[in-house]
Amino acid sequence: MAASTNSVSNNESKSKLEQYCCIEATVTTGFENVAQEEAKEKFGCDVTARRGGIVIHLPISGVRQVLNLGSIDNLRVQVNHEACFDFTDEEVACIRKLRQYVGKVNWSVGLEIWKQFCHFDHPVLVPATIPADLGEPVLTDYASKTKGKNEPKRKKQCTHKKKSDAMETPVCIEKDLNGTRIKTEVDSNCLKAKNNEEILGNVSMETDQVEFENSLLCKGGHQMAVGDGNSSLDPSIGNSCPETKKTNPHDPSKPSFRVTCIRNGEHCFDSMKAAANFGGAIHNLFGWNVNMKNYDIEVVLVIDGQELSVCIALTKESLHKRNLSHFGSTTLRPTIAYNMLRLCKIQKGDVVCDPMCGSGSIPVQASVSWPEAYHIAGEISKKALPRTIDNVTCLNEKRRQEGKPCIQVETFRWNVYNLPLKSNLVDVFITDLPFGKRTGSKADNWKLYPGALTEMARVSKLKTGRACILTQDRKCIIKTLQILNKYWKQSAMLGINIGGLAAGVYLLHRTGKTMDKAALESLSKCEIKNMKEELPCGEEVGNF
Repeated sequence: MAASTNSVSNNESKSKLEQYCCIEATVTTGFENVAQEEAKEKFGCDVTARRGGIVIHLPISGVRQVLNLGSIDNLRVQVNHEACFDFTDEEVACIRKLRQYVGKVNWSVGLEIWKQFCHFDHPVLVPATIPADLGEPVLTDYASKTKGKNEPKRKKQCTHKKKSDAMETPVCIEKDLNGTRIKTEVDSNCLKAKNNEEILGNVSMETDQVEFENSLLCKGGHQMAVGDGNSSLDPSIGNSCPETKKTNPHDPSKPSFRVTCIRNGEHCFDSMKAAANFGGAIHNLFGWNVNMKNYDIEVVLVIDGQELSVCIALTKESLHKRNLSHFGSTTLRPTIAYNMLRLCKIQKGDVVCDPMCGSGSIPVQASVSWPEAYHIAGEISKKALPRTIDNVTCLNEKRRQEGKPCIQVETFRWNVYNLPLKSNLVDVFITDLPFGKRTGSKADNWKLYPGALTEMARVSKLKTGRACILTQDRKCIIKTLQILNKYWKQSAMLGINIGGLAAGVYLLHRTGKTMDKAALESLSKCEIKNMKEELPCGEEVGNF
C-alpha cells in the first residue's frame, strides 16, 4: 500500500496515507510515456513510467476512474513495496523471508480497493492476529526445472525384459546426446510404483503434485504458480520432496486465489518457487481456496533485482478487448490503437482516416475517444470490412442501452491505391500496415507500402497533415520513406512489442510539396502497381 512506498513522505499521518494508493497499470512496451501523459492529463496526479507500465498515485475514492484510461491493458493495486528487500545468495533464507513477509502486507486496504472492482458474495476478512509461523520453505526441484550445464541430457526409457517365465533384473536404457547406450539397474521400488506416481530422478512426486506442475501458466515469459501451504521441508536436504499434499475441502465462504510471480534479474530461486511459497503462506494466513484458473483474487509478486512489490490484480481480463466484439486473425488491440491516435494530436473537426481498417479497431477507438472529429474507414477485403460494420453496430447498441450517444464511422470498400477522396482533404491518416506474416507477404509489401503512402500523400493536407503508421517490416518502410521524403517527414519512431514481435510506430508529417501529375509519373520507377482487385472509385458501404 502507499504506506510502504517511497512515493509517500514518511512524515505524513496514517490517516492521510490511507486515503491514497498506488495503482500499477500495464502498457504495451514502448507506449509508457504516452500512457503517462494521458494519466497526468486526466488525473493531475503523480505518475511514474517504467518499462511495460505506469504507476499512478491517486486517492482511493477515485481508483475506479482509472478504467477510463484508453492506453492501459491491466490494473493492479500495489499493497506493499520494498525498494531493497535484501535478497541473499542463500535459497532457503530468501524463501523463508518471502513467506514471513506475507504477515507484513497491508491486506486490509488492498482488499478494500479490490472490492471496488470485483464482487464476492461473502465478506473477505483479514485475521485479527498474524500467526508467528506461516510455514517452512518448500524447495522442491520440479521436473520442468532446467538441468545444469554440466549434467548430460539423456533420453530415458524404462524397459522390463522377460527371459522365459523368469523376470530379469530391470534395467533402464538411457541414451546420452551422442547416442551411447547406458544400462543402469532400476530400484525395485520402480516395479512397485503405482500408476499415479512418477519417478523423476531421485524425487517421487504424487499425481496431485504433478498436476500442480502441469497447471502452471506462462504469460510473456513469466512463470506463475500457487502454493498449497501444506508442504514441509528439511532445510538440511538439498533436493527434498514435499509431503503428501493434504486435500482441503473447498470453502464457499472464502474466495479462491492464485499467486503470479513476475521476476527480473539474477536470484538464487526461480519464479515458481517464489510464487508457490508466497501462496503457501497466504493460504496458511487466510485459509483461502487455491485455484489456478477459476480464481477470485490474484496476488502478483513482482521481484525486480532487490526490489519487491506485492499487488492485487483489479482486472481479470485485459482491457484491450474493450469496444470490440468481432475479431479477425490480425485485429489490432484497441489499447495500441488509442496510443497511436494520441500521438496524432487529433483536434476538433479533423478528418481522420484509416485506409486499411481491417476489423475496425482504429476507427472504432477513434470515434469513441474523439467524437468531435470526422472518421472515415475503408478496406478492400470482402471479409474484413463486414467485421468493422458489425463492431460499430454492436457498440452502438451497447451505448444506446447505457444512454450514451452512438459513434459515427463512414465506411467504404476501396482500393488504397485509388482512394475516392479529394486531394488535400484528410488531416490524419492512421493505419496498421500488413506485416507480411499472417496476411500478405514481405514481397507484396514492396509494392503496397510505396503505393499506399503515395496516395495518402495526395489526399493529406499540405503542411498540417499527419500519418501514424504501424508495421513490423522495418526495412521496407524505411526504404519507402526515403523514396517519398519530399512528401513525408518522419518526426518520431517508437519501438513497441506486439505479441513478441518487435514492431515500429512511425509518426509522419506532410510537407508543403504538392503532388502533381509529373510527381506521380516519377514514382513509377518504384514499380508501384495497382492490386489485382480494383474498385474504380470506391464503393460506399455505409454510414454508422
